[in-house]
Amino acid sequence: MILKIDMASEFPIYQQVRDEIVSLIGMGELKPGDELPAVRSLAADLGINPMTIQKSYNILKNEGFIEIHRRVGARVSNLNNLKQDEFEKNLERLLLEGKARGYNIEELIRRVL
Repeated sequence: MILKIDMASEFPIYQQVRDEIVSLIGMGELKPGDELPAVRSLAADLGINPMTIQKSYNILKNEGFIEIHRRVGARVSNLNNLKQDEFEKNLERLLLEGKARGYNIEELIRRVL
């Protein structure tokens, strides 16, 4: 699993890790049941603190994207576990932010597709 992290980004690293994993799930590169790297292993690969990866994994777990089991590790969840209300809240927030930045609905749809 290759994650693209920008250390100079305005977005926190834990959020970038979360977003990259969600993108891999969305693109089908990670499927339900697929194992994620161990926290320490991924942190070492990226050259960041393991607590940062742990925070990302906890967010993903709370959002329903992954399951974490002590003996097995982290795996991609069955996507039926996703919390739709949280997705819709985030989508609404992004749309409102786009409107606040001056985009009209057609531009937002074009950018998404």
